[in-house]
Amino acid sequence: MPSLEQLDAPLGFAGWAIIATYQLVSNRYTAAWSSQNAEARAVWTRYILEKGDYILGVQTLRNGLTSASFFSSACFTTLSLLIGLASRKTLSALELVKYGSTSLMLVAAALAYLQSVRYMNTVAFLFQVANDQRDEGTSRGTVMLLMVLSHHMYMYMWTAGERMLYLRVPSVAWLVGGGPAMLAVSLAILPVLYFKDLPAP
Repeated sequence: MPSLEQLDAPLGFAGWAIIATYQLVSNRYTAAWSSQNAEARAVWTRYILEKGDYILGVQTLRNGLTSASFFSSACFTTLSLLIGLASRKTLSALELVKYGSTSLMLVAAALAYLQSVRYMNTVAFLFQVANDQRDEGTSRGTVMLLMVLSHHMYMYMWTAGERMLYLRVPSVAWLVGGGPAMLAVSLAILPVLYFKDLPAP
């Protein structure tokens, strides 16, 4: 009977295979939900521009900016601690894969959140442009389209960063508990990812 050390790598990669399979399958069913969310963002943008409720718009963007900045900083801080921990010992090839996968999730999440901050700043800038009537060459419809696209990309990058944080859980489980823990956590997190992917009521 193989030992836990011998099962470490096979069970760990099996866990990643399960998550990758779920991701491929879920992408087929979330396209309609994503279009519904995009329509909702367009309605939100049109409401802000037509009603002139810029306080609501600024508060929404401020909350998003604060959260994204916090998560990005937390990811980089955790990454620095992880690198410091890994540098204190000699790593085997499998340990390099474990530390590398966890570090990759942290970097991807941090960059995604930083990119969402960039798009939120673009939306905030377009708030002012939408009501500036001095440039007759730029219509409010064009500005609204740019705001919707920027807001859509902001939500896309935010969701990507959030998903990387969720996927970091089985990665850390593999790093700490080995392949059996990785496989168990991968199976346990599938319902969480499923309900996260469901459209908002």
